[in-house]
Amino acid sequence: MASSSLLSVKGSDAIDAIISLRGEVSLNSFNIMNEGAGGAGCVSGVVAIIQGVAPRRSDLVAFGERLKEDKRFVSVELPISDLAKSEKVQFSMKVKFVAQQKSI
Repeated sequence: MASSSLLSVKGSDAIDAIISLRGEVSLNSFNIMNEGAGGAGCVSGVVAIIQGVAPRRSDLVAFGERLKEDKRFVSVELPISDLAKSEKVQFSMKVKFVAQQKSI
Protein backbone atom coordinates (compact mmCIF):
# COMPACT_ATOMS: atom_id res chain seq x y z
CA MET A 1 0.00 0.00 0.00
CA ALA A 2 1.43 3.38 -1.01
CA SER A 3 1.03 6.40 1.20
CA SER A 4 2.03 10.03 0.79
CA SER A 5 4.42 11.95 2.90
CA LEU A 6 5.49 15.58 2.65
CA LEU A 7 9.18 16.01 1.96
CA SER A 8 11.27 18.66 3.61
CA VAL A 9 12.44 21.41 1.28
CA LYS A 10 15.74 23.29 1.43
CA GLY A 11 16.56 26.79 0.26
CA SER A 12 19.20 25.34 -2.06
CA ASP A 13 16.46 23.28 -3.79
CA ALA A 14 14.53 26.48 -4.51
CA ILE A 15 17.62 28.30 -5.77
CA ASP A 16 18.55 25.40 -8.08
CA ALA A 17 15.00 25.30 -9.49
CA ILE A 18 14.93 29.08 -10.06
CA ILE A 19 18.33 29.08 -11.78
CA SER A 20 17.30 26.21 -14.05
CA LEU A 21 14.28 28.23 -15.27
CA ARG A 22 15.90 31.67 -15.65
CA GLY A 23 16.60 31.64 -19.38
CA GLU A 24 18.23 34.96 -20.43
CA VAL A 25 17.49 36.64 -17.08
CA SER A 26 20.44 37.57 -14.84
CA LEU A 27 19.85 36.85 -11.17
CA ASN A 28 21.65 39.18 -8.76
CA SER A 29 20.38 38.14 -5.33
CA PHE A 30 18.22 35.69 -3.42
CA ASN A 31 16.67 36.25 -0.02
CA ILE A 32 15.44 32.88 1.27
CA MET A 33 13.04 32.40 4.18
CA ASN A 34 11.76 29.07 5.50
CA GLU A 35 8.01 28.87 5.83
CA GLY A 36 5.89 26.50 7.88
CA ALA A 37 6.97 23.37 9.61
CA GLY A 38 5.95 19.93 8.53
CA GLY A 39 6.19 16.88 10.74
CA ALA A 40 9.33 16.38 12.80
CA GLY A 41 10.35 20.01 12.22
CA CYS A 42 10.62 19.64 8.43
CA VAL A 43 10.31 22.86 6.47
CA SER A 44 7.28 22.63 4.16
CA GLY A 45 8.02 25.64 1.98
CA VAL A 46 10.53 28.32 1.10
CA VAL A 47 9.79 31.91 0.14
CA ALA A 48 12.40 33.52 -2.08
CA ILE A 49 12.77 37.17 -3.03
CA ILE A 50 14.69 37.22 -6.31
CA GLN A 51 16.31 40.33 -7.74
CA GLY A 52 17.85 40.60 -11.15
CA VAL A 53 17.86 42.12 -14.61
CA ALA A 54 16.19 40.87 -17.77
CA PRO A 55 17.54 42.00 -21.16
CA ARG A 56 13.97 42.55 -22.40
CA ARG A 57 10.51 42.72 -20.84
CA SER A 58 9.52 39.59 -22.81
CA ASP A 59 12.38 37.63 -21.16
CA LEU A 60 11.11 38.59 -17.70
CA VAL A 61 7.53 37.67 -18.58
CA ALA A 62 8.70 34.31 -19.96
CA PHE A 63 10.73 33.64 -16.78
CA GLY A 64 7.67 34.38 -14.64
CA GLU A 65 5.54 32.06 -16.79
CA ARG A 66 8.07 29.22 -16.50
CA LEU A 67 8.01 29.60 -12.72
CA LYS A 68 4.19 29.61 -12.67
CA GLU A 69 4.04 26.48 -14.83
CA ASP A 70 6.44 24.58 -12.56
CA LYS A 71 4.39 22.70 -9.94
CA ARG A 72 7.08 23.25 -7.29
CA PHE A 73 6.14 26.95 -7.19
CA VAL A 74 2.75 27.69 -5.64
CA SER A 75 2.93 31.45 -6.04
CA VAL A 76 4.87 33.89 -8.20
CA GLU A 77 4.53 37.63 -7.57
CA LEU A 78 5.99 40.13 -10.01
CA PRO A 79 4.93 43.74 -9.47
CA ILE A 80 3.44 45.24 -12.63
CA SER A 81 5.69 48.29 -12.14
CA ASP A 82 8.67 46.03 -12.89
CA LEU A 83 7.32 45.66 -16.43
CA ALA A 84 7.35 49.39 -17.23
CA LYS A 85 10.68 49.33 -19.09
CA SER A 86 11.10 47.38 -22.32
CA GLU A 87 14.87 46.77 -22.03
CA LYS A 88 17.36 46.18 -19.20
CA VAL A 89 14.44 45.51 -16.88
CA GLN A 90 15.37 45.45 -13.20
CA PHE A 91 12.97 43.37 -11.12
CA SER A 92 12.20 41.96 -7.70
CA MET A 93 10.05 38.84 -7.67
CA LYS A 94 8.60 36.85 -4.75
CA VAL A 95 8.09 33.12 -5.21
CA LYS A 96 7.00 30.31 -2.92
CA PHE A 97 8.61 26.90 -3.46
CA VAL A 98 7.10 23.87 -1.74
CA ALA A 99 8.09 20.31 -1.01
CA GLN A 100 6.52 17.78 -3.33
CA GLN A 101 4.53 14.73 -2.30
CA LYS A 102 6.34 11.44 -2.62
CA SER A 103 4.74 8.01 -2.56
CA ILE A 104 6.35 5.57 -0.16
